This record gives sequence, C-alpha cells and structure tokens, in this order.
Amino acid sequence: MKIFVVVLSFVLGVGVCDAGSLNGTVEITKKGRKKVAQRYPGGSSTVAKDVQRPPTIVFVKGEVSGVPAPSVADGLSIVQRDLLFDPNFLIVPVGSSVIFPNEDDEFHNVFSYSKARRFDLGRYRNGESKTVEFDTAGVIKIYCEIHPWMRAAIVVVENPFFAEVGEDGRYSIDGIPPGDYEIVVWNMEAGSEKFDVTIASSGATEAQLKLTSNAGPVIREQRLELASVRSHEADSRSPDCCSTGLSN
Repeated sequence: MKIFVVVLSFVLGVGVCDAGSLNGTVEITKKGRKKVAQRYPGGSSTVAKDVQRPPTIVFVKGEVSGVPAPSVADGLSIVQRDLLFDPNFLIVPVGSSVIFPNEDDEFHNVFSYSKARRFDLGRYRNGESKTVEFDTAGVIKIYCEIHPWMRAAIVVVENPFFAEVGEDGRYSIDGIPPGDYEIVVWNMEAGSEKFDVTIASSGATEAQLKLTSNAGPVIREQRLELASVRSHEADSRSPDCCSTGLSN
C-alpha cells in the first residue's frame, strides 16, 4: 500500500525490550457508498462519482516515553490527478510539510476545517502547487471545494505506533513499550474516539472495537463501543526479546 511506503521512510527503528503488542478488530457500521456531482458547471466531469474513502487507522496518541519521535519527513505530496487525491491518505510526523500539486486540466481548491490544521489554498490551475506545514498532532480531513467526491486525510503523529485496519477489520501494532496508553480509532465517515488500554510486558493486548456512524460522509455524530480489552502473556516470547515499532 502506498501509505506505508511513505511512512516507512521516516519511522525510526525502535528496539524495546519486553515490548508488547496491540491487536484486534474494528467493526464499523456505516452507510453505503455515496456518489456526488461536481459543484459548479463547466468542468469536464458532469457525472456523479464515488466519494473517496481513506482507510481506517488505529494509533497511539501522544509521545511515548523512551521512544524517539519520528523525524520530520521531506518531499511528501498529495497530487490532484484525474479529479482525485493521490494518495488519499498520509501519516506524517509533526513538523512535516505536504505539497499539493494540481496535475488536472481543471481548477482545484484544497481546504480543511479540521482543528489540528485549518487551511484554504484557494483555486489554482494545472501546473501549480501549494504547500502546507503540519505542526500539530491530530487528524486533518481534506476536501476539494469544486469536486466534492475528492476526500483525503493526513494523520500527524508523535510516535511510530499505528496501523491501517485491513479489509477483514483486523489491525496489529507491535513493539509498544509496556504501560498505559490512549489509543485512537479513526475513520473518515464514522469519526474517531479514544480509549485507554494497558500494554502488557512481552505480551499481547487485544481490543475488539465497534464504531457506529449516525451520519453521512461528513460526520456529525459518532459513537465507539469498547467490546473487550484483555491482556495476556505471550508464551512464545522470551522475556529479553526486542521488537520494532511498526507493523502493517
């Protein structure tokens, strides 16, 4: 997946003795795919298109004691190509900048109203690009004011512990130092919620989560139910093992 090709370029190797893991599933109840049409006449696309849907993400919030923060990434971009955002999802370290080039023969207007980073790049044409710096951790939802099916997201992180939720609903994050953490589950349509979890030493913590959406693609209500969280020692691990900080 392109998301993790980008991410691997800045994740530091993390060796933590007695590190644990967080595994489980995320069940999301949401409405079916929605088609929307271009907002203004005169463009090349007059047929309604499927709304872009970035992946669901589980990540550890905040700094992690004893683990260096990921280095600032350079050269990241979200291209406006074929009237879509490509890629439509990035995970970047705090302080990174992302370039938004327009490769289409139509104007685009990229913007976000997210609390972590509000911006409006205005309308710009083919061959032009704008750059945005992301200096606050959080999730930024990105839209095009002209083409409402274009949707992307950037998650700005302070540590290397995160995972994309697979098509089967499963996720796995390895190499987390033992301790108490706040975990975030995020989905573009179903919103986000935080919950507390304790990572066992040299063991696995399992969290089965259910995220219910009560709104359409632009979310106004969301609810997260923690079905179960349990920790257990992993028999197959040595007490002096070390792990890396990323699993995808």
